[in-house]
Amino acid sequence: MGLSALERPPGAPTEVTTRDRVIIGGRRLEDLFADVMTGRLTYESNLLRILCRRTLDADLADLAAPMLIGLATGQADGRDLACVRLSASTHAPFEQAILPFLHFGERFAQTMKWLRFGHCRAVPTVPAGAELARRLRAMLKEARPSSPYLSTLDACTSLTAEHVAAAYLLECGLRPDDAPFVKIAARLPVAGAVFLDELGQRPNRFNGIDKNGENRSANALAAVGLELLEARSNFAAAMIRLALGRSVDNLEAVPINAALVAGAEYGGSSASSLMMRMICDDGVSAADAMQAMIATFGCYHLGALKGSAAIIASVAGGTCIDEAIVRHGIVDPSGRIRVIGFGHRFQRRDPRAVLLLDLCRKCYPGRFVDAAAQLDEELGARRIGYINMDGIGAAMGLQGGMASDIAPLVTLVARTPGICNALRQATPLPGDCKLRARIGLV
Repeated sequence: MGLSALERPPGAPTEVTTRDRVIIGGRRLEDLFADVMTGRLTYESNLLRILCRRTLDADLADLAAPMLIGLATGQADGRDLACVRLSASTHAPFEQAILPFLHFGERFAQTMKWLRFGHCRAVPTVPAGAELARRLRAMLKEARPSSPYLSTLDACTSLTAEHVAAAYLLECGLRPDDAPFVKIAARLPVAGAVFLDELGQRPNRFNGIDKNGENRSANALAAVGLELLEARSNFAAAMIRLALGRSVDNLEAVPINAALVAGAEYGGSSASSLMMRMICDDGVSAADAMQAMIATFGCYHLGALKGSAAIIASVAGGTCIDEAIVRHGIVDPSGRIRVIGFGHRFQRRDPRAVLLLDLCRKCYPGRFVDAAAQLDEELGARRIGYINMDGIGAAMGLQGGMASDIAPLVTLVARTPGICNALRQATPLPGDCKLRARIGLV
């Protein structure tokens, strides 16, 4: 079904074209959405297409979701999640809690480099993790029986899903330096679940790592990975299962998949893309790049989903729009009323949000989506602003049962390919960087 076949409710906006102005990973937004709606495009295949700079062969594209699931669930060492748990124990915001977590993703690049030169270091794993690795290896062998990395994997005495995923990504042509972005995107939903779990415990109670508990947790997580493989889940469905503990099929996950595809950054004027240019030098890593993006989180840029969720939930709960604006609106120095999640710096209507709101009203209905649509119509009419990506992302998160505490998870996962792309395209600035930053880094 193409975009022209989407059924729009009465009064819904009909403008769904960006006039070729929104290009994500080299493709028009309209084309991306058409492929999402017909099942030809998923977040994971789009992620690897952008990172590998080419469209994957069909046999490799079919393995994208299983390999990301393996990266998310097949890691026996849980120190990255322990960092998130420790930060959550002190009630740090989610975007701060994952800062140490990001650096653990960089170890995956080293795994790929070793494998590329014929080395595969054995890593002790749990029973479910070993089974997950075995199944992923069988999938890779079926798709690429002549892969030079299979013999190296066979020689490893204790194989993990990370090893197999590393071999797969090398087959795809991914550079090891870009591999941490894949690992971070895959592992973030689990980090969100750990964060929420610890947030529900007694504050400041976590003070170390229980080795036995860690192993039990790793085995349970790998068992979930096996379930997702059996269900042939795409990454959007896997993200909901890992972050929220709720199983959905790939069809139910279509709106989430569309949001993850459309949420990648486009252009070079966004806050996080500019940050890439300002921090870029020869030593910037994937973790540094992701931290630069997080540094731009705030009430207007990127991390506005939590604020957007507040007003949408308020209206969905029966609060009239005037009262909701008083409670959640912001008055800027010029006296203009702003509402987080509504309005755009450069466009009267964010075309991505227009497409997603139409899609949600058709495929993902519910009181939070209805509230978002009501706010979109009313705030647009008042010239406060139409719904943007943060607003629709918050509505989808609320509709799916996602706590507002981990609402930035959607932004983080969606923007990962764009951040990688921005970092690769960035070049060190000359000595006049302060002036160039002030005038928009032109």
